[in-house]
Amino acid sequence: MLSKSDNPRGPKPDTKRTDKIVRLYEKGDALAEIGKKFGISRQRVWQIVKFSKNGNYEKKDQRFLIPGDCINSRPSETYVLGKLSRMGVKAKAMPYNHWFDLDVNGLAVEIKSRTKPTKRYDDSKLLEWKFSNTSSKMRPDFYIFVCGNLNKRSTCYVVPGNKVGVSFSIPVNPHYERVKRKYEKYKENWSVFAPLTKV
Repeated sequence: MLSKSDNPRGPKPDTKRTDKIVRLYEKGDALAEIGKKFGISRQRVWQIVKFSKNGNYEKKDQRFLIPGDCINSRPSETYVLGKLSRMGVKAKAMPYNHWFDLDVNGLAVEIKSRTKPTKRYDDSKLLEWKFSNTSSKMRPDFYIFVCGNLNKRSTCYVVPGNKVGVSFSIPVNPHYERVKRKYEKYKENWSVFAPLTKV
């Protein structure tokens, strides 16, 4: 039997610290804030959270990954579940690493979130919320895009799955009325779930 010093895999991980880190992350604390509390980098916090969930590091398709994306949307799922629950809509979270996030009475719903908008690709001063679609080749029935910090006021856009391609961008302050109308119809569009509301 190997002693701790002989163990080729090194000492056992600090499970108490891991549990604290995961709890803070699921509560919605930022990776950098958690890292500062424990004296580790934000990247290390992310590794600990990912490893604790499924026992290995998730390999994501990096081709469509946009800097600033919320890679793990568990806090966002909790936020959206709360909203749906208050509206009387029956929904449940899917297991970790499932190809969509929520089951809303049989509808597959994928949640994406960003805390900050980014500058448009054309070097203009316009800002937009840009989301990458890295989840799966299978298309959910709806996407819910959560824009803004969950601890403050955030806006949700509920978009049918067939309207979303490899990425989806929402302008912060669109200049043209037609563009504004295009996105306004998705803004807080919870009425799509109205037929599913409990009687």
